[in-house]
Amino acid sequence: MAKVPCGTTQEKFSFIARFKDRFGVQRLCQRFNVSRSGLYAWNIRTPGIRQQSDVKLLKRITALFKKYKGRYGSPRLFKTLRLQGICVSRKCVERMMINAGLVGRKTRIYRRNHCRPVWTSLQKTSAKTSPNPQLSISIGSEM
Repeated sequence: MAKVPCGTTQEKFSFIARFKDRFGVQRLCQRFNVSRSGLYAWNIRTPGIRQQSDVKLLKRITALFKKYKGRYGSPRLFKTLRLQGICVSRKCVERMMINAGLVGRKTRIYRRNHCRPVWTSLQKTSAKTSPNPQLSISIGSEM
């Protein structure tokens, strides 16, 4: 048995639409405390203005994402969309990209290895040069 949602009416209706052949519409509507007429009205209802604009925006975001070969993340796509004259928020672009599964490529940062231990570099330099006998002094009680 599938997990029964106890969320919004939209979630209930979509669950009923998926499992209506298995359990029957009347039984599921009674279980979720929704009307059958509401289910049928939900089935024929067209998407709202916001959903339609989200679909258009998502098409534009995916087109830009493919154009830049997945290199652009949400901040760069947001700036690109704003330059094209589309009024959209950064968080909206992030949400749309997360829902579509679009993730920008992370660039690898090249860092030189400066953290090499000091004693290894000192050993290499001291092995190459022997101490100069003229400059060496003895430290002792005699002077």
